[in-house]
Amino acid sequence: MRTLLRAQILVILLVAALGGCSDDIQQRQTDVAPDTQTGDVTQQDVSEDTTEDTITTQGLAPGSYSACNSTSDCSVGECISNVCVGDPTATSYIAVEANSGVVEFPDIDPELGCYAVAGAFDPNDGVTPAPQDQLVTVWGDIERFGPGPSTFDVCVTFYDHERLLEFFDNSPCNKLGVTQERVDCFRSDPCRCDAMTGTEQTTCYKTIGLCDKLTGPDKTACEASLPDGKPLIYGYGLSGCEDGQGNPMGCRDAGVQHLFRIAGIPVNRDLVVKASGLELRWVDTFEYGALLPWNKVSHGTADPITGDTDTFKFQANVIAVGAWDSIPITAGLPYPIDRLDRGAVAGRLQDCGLEGRSAADPTIPALDASQPMVHSTVGFAVPPTKLAYFNGNPNDSLPDPGRIDANLLGIYAALNIPWGKNRLAVRVELDQDQAGADCVSDGGHFLCNGPSRNFFTIPHSVTIITFDGLYKEAN
Repeated sequence: MRTLLRAQILVILLVAALGGCSDDIQQRQTDVAPDTQTGDVTQQDVSEDTTEDTITTQGLAPGSYSACNSTSDCSVGECISNVCVGDPTATSYIAVEANSGVVEFPDIDPELGCYAVAGAFDPNDGVTPAPQDQLVTVWGDIERFGPGPSTFDVCVTFYDHERLLEFFDNSPCNKLGVTQERVDCFRSDPCRCDAMTGTEQTTCYKTIGLCDKLTGPDKTACEASLPDGKPLIYGYGLSGCEDGQGNPMGCRDAGVQHLFRIAGIPVNRDLVVKASGLELRWVDTFEYGALLPWNKVSHGTADPITGDTDTFKFQANVIAVGAWDSIPITAGLPYPIDRLDRGAVAGRLQDCGLEGRSAADPTIPALDASQPMVHSTVGFAVPPTKLAYFNGNPNDSLPDPGRIDANLLGIYAALNIPWGKNRLAVRVELDQDQAGADCVSDGGHFLCNGPSRNFFTIPHSVTIITFDGLYKEAN
């Protein structure tokens, strides 16, 4: 379910417009800033931010952009999990893709209990506890979106989520200004480093924090740059050409499979997966919230390459450069993407799921699983130029220019979003209070915290952030 939803989001991005330009988010003097609620572009002056940081997780001061500590910091909307989030048009309910369409359940409130405490991550929330430090081999294919070559020689890298945010925030890439050099710096990945030699290779490993590849003083210095001195990259590998059993094949032979196999990836941890290409054929694609639940791990049959008997099948996703370059401007943006400074974020806004609610319609057992939250809204501490919500047509999902909250599919896209640290938060309004959820009474209805997530936007990249019940086994 998770992989399918993320794949659908990438398909949707191919019909969404991406564009814009800016300077460093802390130093630009003038910028194009969106209205938090509608996503419409307005012009405003932005002076250098010298306010003391007060949001510990992000370092973004309340009142700057759309970060907040209370609703009084927001020009519109409400302060949800330290982010100003726009007002919905109605209270929320769930909808389910079923029967070749979408079935609405206006009498069923979204379940929000797993998102309490601002969507905090708990590795044992809803997943089967695993043996301590349990590692597995992750294997699978890579879904390509847009015209391009076959997906062999694509680098798949597994990162620790929290350490990656801190590492990116302190990366030397940030000091390179709005340049192609900065983009190339952030695009560095272990596979590109492996292809280098000598001093260039050593510098590359330091830049990405892959300290195990270094020795002596270089390794010591590299480890000192890691958050808490703990691993940043759990593992990586290139997709190869094989028969599905580990036997090599010609990359264009009939029946060939382009698979990656990566050992040493921990289960029940909050991970980020990056897919990128050695030959710059691909737009770097980051997937947040990737979790390998222990109860979904296969046991017994050894991986033909790593020999590991604990394995997990995972589909990575990547966008081809051709798709990125040819995306039409359909969301109302008047200019093409600035590859040096901006990216895109997209996903679905879904609830936690609740066992037993399928009793409302036994013909749709998927009701128990995580489902879209109609009329939920999303906000960003550093907002995009265009915040788009999509229509409710699963067969032709496109941005709906007049929409200011989620439709039946729960799909959003933040287009032309600045590089750097950021935070996403989701607002849900209910007709009645919900036990276990983080809600407050608000004039005849209840204002509730939905999920939230800290992330880092890389220039010329796509980030997938889909909320599907966090880490519930039902998903």
